[in-house]
Amino acid sequence: MREHQEDMQELIADCPETRKATLAQIQHVMQRVHGLPFPVCLADPLLEDTPIIGVSQEFLHLAGRDFGEVLGQNCRFLLKGVPNEEISRSARKDCKNFCTTARLRNLSSLPTTTVLQSNARKNGDVFFNLMMLASVSTAEGRTLVVGLQKDMGTDLDLLTVAAQEDASKAHLANLGLVQQALMK
Repeated sequence: MREHQEDMQELIADCPETRKATLAQIQHVMQRVHGLPFPVCLADPLLEDTPIIGVSQEFLHLAGRDFGEVLGQNCRFLLKGVPNEEISRSARKDCKNFCTTARLRNLSSLPTTTVLQSNARKNGDVFFNLMMLASVSTAEGRTLVVGLQKDMGTDLDLLTVAAQEDASKAHLANLGLVQQALMK
């Protein structure tokens, strides 16, 4: 975590999307999610373009990127390198609608949204990502968008309904762990 402190300070100063977020807020979120043993990112729906403000190490591994490459970015960066015909327009629309709804103030809860989308790692490897989006509140009462990811492989023909159901169940369990971590 300490190794990312300088990155955070630099990026907050240089990145217009995160300038509005305080260093303390980002550090707080990172301390709680960085060590979680599954791919998760947290984004702030109240900032323009819902930028990422925290990620687990497993998310960085899944994306094939460094912390400095994802902080302040919208998760759409995972679409870079995906052939246009492989991008699910309905999944993009569902994600956009979720983030737009998460901006509403005084919203006590929001149903989760799960989508299957082709994503690409920095090295260009394309994979199917089963993402669950949820809204959670921090101990300070701030609403964040949680994105839980699961690499489902590269071949849709091999993707079974059972595998998707198992991944969705794991996402729900992991969401509970994220909520617990953020309430500390």
